[in-house]
Amino acid sequence: MRVGVYQYDEKVSPSLACDRAKLACDQAKKQLEQSWCLYTSAMQEKEELKQYLIDHLDEAIEKHYLQVYYQPVIRTLTGRLCGAEALIRSRASCHRATLFPSLKR
Repeated sequence: MRVGVYQYDEKVSPSLACDRAKLACDQAKKQLEQSWCLYTSAMQEKEELKQYLIDHLDEAIEKHYLQVYYQPVIRTLTGRLCGAEALIRSRASCHRATLFPSLKR
């Protein structure tokens, strides 16, 4: 079982408090050593950046911020081409660490 913890704040709506606890719980699922995680504002900032990058993906493609490369996939038993995989490289280095995991999802 994993638990996300958000410290109650009267200024925050119950709905937003639940959203923040969910962010912390999602983070707890990634941790092996601990079954719980305390919400931090950095989690929200990371989530907002991830959503921004996803929302602006079409713009990044139009402005050629992303470069697509195709790499052949060779079947080792026969040595024959059996497909290809697309690799995406960002020309802008500022958010690479967040962009690619977001796109995989």
